[in-house]
Amino acid sequence: MHKDAREILSAGIAAVDPAVALNACVRIVPPSTLAVQNRLFYDAKDYDHVSIISFGKASVPMAIQVCELVHQAFFTHTNTSSSSRDTTTAIPMDGIVITKDLHGSEEERRTLQGRYNVHVRSAGHPVPDERSVQAAMEVMELITRRRGDRTLFLCCISGGGSALLTLPILGTLTLKDIQITSEYMLQSGMPIQKMNILRKRLDGIKGGRLAAAAYPSTMCTFVLSDVIGDSLTSIASGPTVPDDDDQTLQDVRQILKEYGILNNLPHHIYQLFHGTQQHIMETPKSNHPMFQSQKCNTILIGNNQVAVLASAARAEQIGYSSVVLGTCIEGEAKEVANVYAAMATYPLSLRQHPCPASTGKNTTATTTTTIHTIGNGSEQPEMSQYYLIRNQFPVALIAGGETTVTISHGTNVGRGGRNQELGLAVALILQQKKLRNIVFASVGTDGTDGPTDAAGVVVDGGTIARIEHQQQQHLRNTQVLLTGTQALHTHDSYTFFSYEQESHTRASDTNYPALIKTGPTGTNVADIAVILIH
Repeated sequence: MHKDAREILSAGIAAVDPAVALNACVRIVPPSTLAVQNRLFYDAKDYDHVSIISFGKASVPMAIQVCELVHQAFFTHTNTSSSSRDTTTAIPMDGIVITKDLHGSEEERRTLQGRYNVHVRSAGHPVPDERSVQAAMEVMELITRRRGDRTLFLCCISGGGSALLTLPILGTLTLKDIQITSEYMLQSGMPIQKMNILRKRLDGIKGGRLAAAAYPSTMCTFVLSDVIGDSLTSIASGPTVPDDDDQTLQDVRQILKEYGILNNLPHHIYQLFHGTQQHIMETPKSNHPMFQSQKCNTILIGNNQVAVLASAARAEQIGYSSVVLGTCIEGEAKEVANVYAAMATYPLSLRQHPCPASTGKNTTATTTTTIHTIGNGSEQPEMSQYYLIRNQFPVALIAGGETTVTISHGTNVGRGGRNQELGLAVALILQQKKLRNIVFASVGTDGTDGPTDAAGVVVDGGTIARIEHQQQQHLRNTQVLLTGTQALHTHDSYTFFSYEQESHTRASDTNYPALIKTGPTGTNVADIAVILIH
């Protein structure tokens, strides 16, 4: 079951590979046109220059695929009316890619720079650093230098972009101000959507400012969503879309009060909220010329739902009855663990005490759903096809979303991530309930979970006891260095799971380590969780 869980999660991640998503969205119309979703058309004859701006955890593979599509459409088409090959004159192309450390191989970086004149920069995440500011300054310099009626900007945005591209507004705000504020927001348990509402007020690129700076150029943006609900104004803080017209500074103040950090803000930011320059914090709205000109379009190419449906389909292929719990799961990781554990026991209770509604082969548990269009605009599989409680085992419960971890002030914090803490909490519940036929796994689709090298974790009802026993064997006594309960209390899930000794034989499920380490995946659409029940 551990192996199955990993396979199911891998299928979900593969489904949101940037190259796959972009190829579903963009096609080349001979001789020299890029067609996006069969409704937006960009012809080489209309442009003198193409600039690529890509930022986020998936920025490198997204940029490579966009560059390749542009190259095929704008640089290598032939005149089919002539017997000789007539290649068009190359349109100058350049660009900047900003990604997280260790995301993007050296080969990919060389390809972008050597073939497409696109340079890759690394920057800080989840807290911005000096490199984030330098990268943002380079992007704005590129826009200032290239903007014009005959320039085409192609932007690629993925999760993590808010931190990777940071440009403090005014001369009074510093990177330190932004860093301190980011730390407070992360520790408060504030969801990413609300974090970005504040970020947009403090940054010279976010909240539509990037697109506004490019006017009167043409701009098309491809977005890989890591935000629940796929709000384009929230993903990477919405740099290429107008900010919500009805959102005010009063809303921002209310959020800061709600999470108890208003009075903890750095002095310069606190003064900005209460001083005479509050107008500087206002963001471009829908009435800005760039957004009224129809020259700026932002396209969603992939999201968590695509990944979850692919995971559910893979579970079916390997013999499980798939049930999609939803793609908007959010909340405190330890609390969500209770919900997942309760859901895991539900099919078991139906098997032991079947009710009239569940005695048939297929019983619909939820019948309503919304069909989303992704990529080329075609309809995706209905989620309701997986909303079935079948009187058949094994069962796979699949869910997507993003939990949070709230750090209490003064807590001695260890190492971990939201998926590892979620898995640790579930494992403790399964142990308490003495459930041995349930496996739970959760990963970040980007391949990273918190400040660790793990993407997530896979656990069962015996995980806690096995790791604690291995600690005792290592110490050759009855002492346990770190219990599962202690690790949960101190947010030290990574340390706890790291005590597990990986078997080289892997002869059974229990020989698979709890920590899932994929390395950077090149994509980012929030988290996927799977519960397998035999």
